[in-house]
Amino acid sequence: MVINNRRTVIGWKRYLHEGALPVTVPVVDRSNLIIYDFDETIAKTDAAIQAIHKETGKKFIITSQEEYDELVSSTDGKMYDFDFSSFDTIKNPVELTKTTEQLASDLMLPGTQVMILTARGPAAEDEIHMYLDSIGIDPTNMIIIGCDGCDKGEFVEMMVDASPRIMGITFYDDSKKNIADLVRSRRKILDMHDMDFSIIDVSDPNNWITT
Repeated sequence: MVINNRRTVIGWKRYLHEGALPVTVPVVDRSNLIIYDFDETIAKTDAAIQAIHKETGKKFIITSQEEYDELVSSTDGKMYDFDFSSFDTIKNPVELTKTTEQLASDLMLPGTQVMILTARGPAAEDEIHMYLDSIGIDPTNMIIIGCDGCDKGEFVEMMVDASPRIMGITFYDDSKKNIADLVRSRRKILDMHDMDFSIIDVSDPNNWITT
């Protein structure tokens, strides 16, 4: 089954509460699933996360993935809400060509569903669709989901539960926190399912690391 972005609603819905909006978890009817993060994986953009202290209301701007990962992984992380609204649009994107070349190649693989799963909100999905078009990558047969700051490991767990045909997963991401979440969830998935599951750290564009 080919899912064109989020315009086709299939399967069932599960809600991830780290973000402000409900997220549709798709059913994937392909044996091979390849997932890409967007920011700092497919493109670098001008955007920032706003952290808001839950008790004092004090706000500050987070300007890097490393800074965000460090805060949410710390003991203070639970004291903040995070506003990703500046990610609703794609500003001044710079293509990361090693990843986009791999993405274009993966789209040619038989029996494969390619997905972009980003911490941006759903409002950014059409923006990502248009950006891919602009760099010569046809997103028609891709799933593009803005999961609004979700735990990507939990999202993949839900997707595997909903999609019994999946036999292999490859996930490209630059965030240490996302990778840690994926490693945690991979253990759970592989305890219950016989499949291949590779996680590729692309934080150093010249030295990808597969875990």
